[in-house]
Amino acid sequence: MTDRSEDVPLVSEADWRALVERQLHGAPFETLETLAEDGFRYGPIHARRGAEPILREGAGRPWSVVQRVDDPDLGRATRQADDDVKGGATGVAFCFAGSPAARGFGVPLDADALAPLILHDAGDRDVARIRLEPHADLAALATFAGRLTQLGRRGVDVGLDPVGPLAGVGPRPHDAADLAARFADAVRQAHEAGVVGRLVEADGRVFHDAGATPAQELAAVLAVAVQALRTLDGAGITVGEAADRLGLTVALDQRAFIGIAKLRALRLLWARLMELLAGPAAPARVHAETSFRMTTVHDAETGILRNTVAAFAAGVGGADSLTVLPHTIAAGLPEAKARRLARNLQLLLIEESGLHHLADPAAGAGGLEVLTDRLCEAAWAELQRIEAEGGILRSLGTGQLQTRIAAAAADREAKIAAGEEVIVGINRYRAPSEAPAPVLTIRGDTEQAATAVPGALTPRRLEARAGSAA
Repeated sequence: MTDRSEDVPLVSEADWRALVERQLHGAPFETLETLAEDGFRYGPIHARRGAEPILREGAGRPWSVVQRVDDPDLGRATRQADDDVKGGATGVAFCFAGSPAARGFGVPLDADALAPLILHDAGDRDVARIRLEPHADLAALATFAGRLTQLGRRGVDVGLDPVGPLAGVGPRPHDAADLAARFADAVRQAHEAGVVGRLVEADGRVFHDAGATPAQELAAVLAVAVQALRTLDGAGITVGEAADRLGLTVALDQRAFIGIAKLRALRLLWARLMELLAGPAAPARVHAETSFRMTTVHDAETGILRNTVAAFAAGVGGADSLTVLPHTIAAGLPEAKARRLARNLQLLLIEESGLHHLADPAAGAGGLEVLTDRLCEAAWAELQRIEAEGGILRSLGTGQLQTRIAAAAADREAKIAAGEEVIVGINRYRAPSEAPAPVLTIRGDTEQAATAVPGALTPRRLEARAGSAA
């Protein structure tokens, strides 16, 4: 092939800007900037940087492909776990009945009842990491983790979250002291039972699903982590010991650049938090899940594309593990095909696209670096606001954080309803007459039912609020 690079004229940024301004016909260059929902602006072009990569532990190795076990029927749940791990999953997440992650379904929080599932024909499942999704019954979760350890399962992440499950049912200011004591006892119980893995999970999904902006979700995750570290420090567990057993969970939606920047920002924010608390310099351990609020009942197949974008962002942004929600989950308990697609979507990105070989490809890219920086600034400002309100439990108890999240959700939903923000399958090119996707059990209308308790953070799916724009 002939090298014709010398024939290509060099164009400077000034040349590019001059050409763009002519095409704008007098409109200011700023009209090309994007106004993020967190209030900052970023433009169509930014200078390249010489930034260092933001790496996860095990960079260059595949992230953990985590599949949900959420079927109340234990026979089907057992078959699900077997199929998932034999089909390539490297992690299994138990979603317990009553957990926000269970979406109205879930397996019982009973280790003895689940022993057949845990031990039956384990085979390849022995190599899969187990994740216990956060649940309000902290003691039961710790007991379950201890029982798993007795049964010989190693590498269990317990998911003790001192805030998230409570936020979904409407916390009150006087809950804080009792919750702190129960949380510290549960962590101690799991530790003494010999559980190996993360004991604490700062989970941002309940905030995301309720409508939080990316910066609000990041701030909430950090505020939950601060609450956990503060509580455990009071119980005699040092910041260094606790931080080493703490995981962070966030949701990723259909916006690829926002998702990549969100994960990168979380790692930078965690490093800054550890610096201020004199904690370890170890990188954050981040689990990502595709967004529930972007799922649809009608025209559900468009969700496969949104999931693909979110999973791509997770891989490029450096998630340690990822759960892709089956695209039919808004309609009910997903059947085998939807679960297989969710699993294989990740496997395609790993085994055919080799996405895990890219160690922070966003490093140095001006636009993504600026987006990462501004998300960091906005999230840190929100974290300071939460702390000034007395910490996340106090902020939730007095309704201040919920008010800000509700305002952000209302603004987003108004733009979607007006067509100012386009999401294909939700407010553009939607098929309103199409039947819901097939599921094992149809979900009830829990959108608004979900708790009429004041202050509760409940899911706000975008499809349900898209109005007449579809």
